[in-house]
Amino acid sequence: MDRLTPVINLLDLRQNSHLAQYDAAVAAEPGAAWPWMLLGLGVAPGIGEELFFRGALQRGLRRHLGPGGAVLVAAAIFGAFHGELVHAAGAFALGLYLGAAAEITGGTRAPMACHVLNNLAAVRGV
Repeated sequence: MDRLTPVINLLDLRQNSHLAQYDAAVAAEPGAAWPWMLLGLGVAPGIGEELFFRGALQRGLRRHLGPGGAVLVAAAIFGAFHGELVHAAGAFALGLYLGAAAEITGGTRAPMACHVLNNLAAVRGV
């Protein structure tokens, strides 16, 4: 994503997205609020979204589309769930990775851990 940052900034995409609102909220919080920010923006969404997108949706789609089709469709829905272009594109790419992790490991623990780490890095990186 770091390679895309200059393009995103040049096209003024991030500043006009809801990710800019997250950036502002995280940057404005005093130190005491950081544990809650990490839990609310990093841990909880990673667990909840993986239970739904990989645990329920992708598993259900696999019966009809096979593993590859299930990963692709679940990732596309995961991207769309995240909203506007910048966030959706990144979420789609992450969804492909998380979907593959779910297929390789046969469960949701690995994608859940990867998703939480991704979110924590994003929150802490602001």
